[in-house]
Amino acid sequence: THRGSDMTDTLPSGDGTQSTGWLGPTRESERIQVLDVLRGVALLGILITNIQHFSMVAGAVRNPTLFGDLTGANFWVYAATFNLALQKFLPIFSMLFGAGILLMADRREGLGENPARLHYRRMAVLLLIALVHAYLIWYGDILFAYAVSGAFVYSLRRRPPGFLFTLGIVMLVAFPVMRFLIIAAPALIPYWDFFPGMTMEEIIAADVTAFQGGWAENFQMRARYALEDQTLGLLIHNFWKAAGLMLIGMGLYRTGVITGRAKASTYRVMVAVGLGVGLPITGWVFWLSHSTGWNNFMVRELMLQVIHWMGVVMSLGWMGIVMLACRGGCDSWLGKSLAAVGRTALSNYLLQSVFCTFIFYGFGLGLYGSVERVGQLAIVLGVWGLQLVISPLWLKHFRFGPAEWVWRALSYGRRPPFRVTGAV
Repeated sequence: THRGSDMTDTLPSGDGTQSTGWLGPTRESERIQVLDVLRGVALLGILITNIQHFSMVAGAVRNPTLFGDLTGANFWVYAATFNLALQKFLPIFSMLFGAGILLMADRREGLGENPARLHYRRMAVLLLIALVHAYLIWYGDILFAYAVSGAFVYSLRRRPPGFLFTLGIVMLVAFPVMRFLIIAAPALIPYWDFFPGMTMEEIIAADVTAFQGGWAENFQMRARYALEDQTLGLLIHNFWKAAGLMLIGMGLYRTGVITGRAKASTYRVMVAVGLGVGLPITGWVFWLSHSTGWNNFMVRELMLQVIHWMGVVMSLGWMGIVMLACRGGCDSWLGKSLAAVGRTALSNYLLQSVFCTFIFYGFGLGLYGSVERVGQLAIVLGVWGLQLVISPLWLKHFRFGPAEWVWRALSYGRRPPFRVTGAV
């Protein structure tokens, strides 16, 4: 299953069009602030889970007995992460990506233009950014799946919300179907062994050695993980889940739910169902997994399905909380800072990778495999603080985040204005 996190300019992130036809920053009157805030919350939330991928072997996210201490405070940090964050914020990013596709297309069509060519160019550039990120920085990239899935769902954007919701759920069903086929009829699913002849203990030892080494040493392991994610992972899980959630996000955009235009009672229901149903079920499977030592095959398969489905359900609960919090506006310092993080989501996503690989990998501080879960949480809080402070300061002087600017420039074949007019 995918290790990465869910961004982008297409989420949307300030994608207004000037009357001259040149894509400039969205005018403040055109912005839907709650989308920026929601995107900022999702971006920060995914780091709670991703920090484990950055700091220790990837399998320890779903089987904490594979690596690290699991007693005392470390156990409770892991329990909170599993129940409240694991796959709970990633779906929000995917749904926002789908909403962003519609927002961009609607704006371009409002100017009498055909947005299809622009969309596919944007996905092609995003794919290029994904390859650079996955192979040169961090293997847990989500942009590759977004680019592929985003290209697929675009042709469905005119369908009614009911169709989008239904097809989105059908695509989410593909993961349990794939898991069943892997178990019941493995010959039907192509399988590539990326660690031929190696035991789990040997894979863990190789992983730690690689990422404690320099950039050249960890490149081989990073490339192996990235290739697995972009082939087998895409086929079995990443494409289906990303595309399904994008379609659901399109439906939520068309109905006004994801833009804050629904009734407050709608968001209260989302919170009640999302957390009232999702949290007890997630807590139950956590207890079951813990009580069986995280080793029982059937419990592990059940856990994967609960993470898959309840992650989506609980993400809607978190979304409802953000929508209710922004009901009267998001003009507090925290609201504005979260919105700034959301407006520069692609840059902040990549910045998290740069920060964390420098902290943990051997070419930086070399802390890989030596920071327990309590320490990981402290690093998460530190990165959050930096991004909440840096993002609004950056937007005082620049129209886009640096990665968003590069994305626009490559997509349009010309350089958009970068600095805010009058900024020193």
